Amino acid sequence: DTCIPSARWEPSQVANLSGMEEQLKKVVEPFVQEMTERNFLTSQSPLRDFCTDFEQKHADRRRAEILGVARDLLLNNDYHNTKTVGSEIEEGPDDDILGGDGMSIFVFQQCAISITASRLHELCRNTMDEAVESSAILARMLYRTAREILDLFRAMIPATHVSEVAQIPRTAAVLHNDCVFFAHKCLTLGLEYKEKFTKSDQEELRQMCMFVDMVPPFRELANKSLGEIIEKQQFILWELVGSRIKLLGDAMRENEDVAEWTDAETALTAGRNHLRHLSKAWKTILSKEIYTRSMGHLVDTLFNFYLDRIMEATDISEPASHFVSALFQNATRSMSDLVERSPLWDRFTAVGRFMDMNLADIQNTLSEGVFRSVTAQELTRLITATFDRSERRERLLKLLAAQQQR
Repeated sequence: DTCIPSARWEPSQVANLSGMEEQLKKVVEPFVQEMTERNFLTSQSPLRDFCTDFEQKHADRRRAEILGVARDLLLNNDYHNTKTVGSEIEEGPDDDILGGDGMSIFVFQQCAISITASRLHELCRNTMDEAVESSAILARMLYRTAREILDLFRAMIPATHVSEVAQIPRTAAVLHNDCVFFAHKCLTLGLEYKEKFTKSDQEELRQMCMFVDMVPPFRELANKSLGEIIEKQQFILWELVGSRIKLLGDAMRENEDVAEWTDAETALTAGRNHLRHLSKAWKTILSKEIYTRSMGHLVDTLFNFYLDRIMEATDISEPASHFVSALFQNATRSMSDLVERSPLWDRFTAVGRFMDMNLADIQNTLSEGVFRSVTAQELTRLITATFDRSERRERLLKLLAAQQQR
């Protein structure tokens, strides 16, 4: 520790390491020679090797110390503590996909990351700042260390918090954001520091300095953590909703309130409450775009459970039609505060409106595009199941058949 300190040194102090080598050699060499003559040591004594290449040994010690700090950050900090980073992107016109000055696509969207990730990023930058001021040998080691700091995060956090990431939506979202944050920083970190390596002995490092190769692993981990928790939420929704309404399609022929209708209402309430709880966990953590996509996907999952049962019905009574219409309106109204819109929203709304229409209303609204999210084949099946055979129904079915052939 005395001969090769691990603490950060100024460049002038590192340059004195060669003088320390010579001084130590003068002390050690007579001792090794005498011990060799007395057969206590061999001529290839490790003590002789210890007196050479002090700068490399200092670099190794410095690397070990920095990685030790990184390891302590990862193990000893509460991973659930977060801070808000990034910029809030203002939505522009629909046709202006880049928005504003066209540079918002490169901006890191506002979200919450862990305090651990923030401090680790700061440690990584401090390490690179030290590398810029160091000699070639130490600079190369510090560059390697900065990359290893990021590798430590990918290796330790998923392993240390494996159960929380798999079971707790908020923790999975935090890990997702951390990985997206590091991926975003790695895109430009190498270019930023490449320009700072201006010393003559840093030419090789200037050419090799890069972090962009670490972007794909971080993005893959981000997708994995959030994707798996979304799949788990879909399974939970199936247990809460899908499994309870398996007989709803057959119950559509009934003319009075039956247990299957009550189960459908109860299941909707359970699914809505679960999504509301999930929204509270995610809304302050995920970026607006990722939250909208994730929550929209889960809302669509719930909508799909009901749409599948209604579409498979072969006989829908008038009371059942009114029940479905009210149920679907209740669903969209109660989901509107969770997500503004989802891919299946228009389809779900259109089927709900259909249930309160007569044949004349359906024909009049066809030209208005109300059913553009419902295929002609699906609309034909709904009309056949809902309305008795009549001349008006046959004309409407012929019209839909003609549309299918176009």
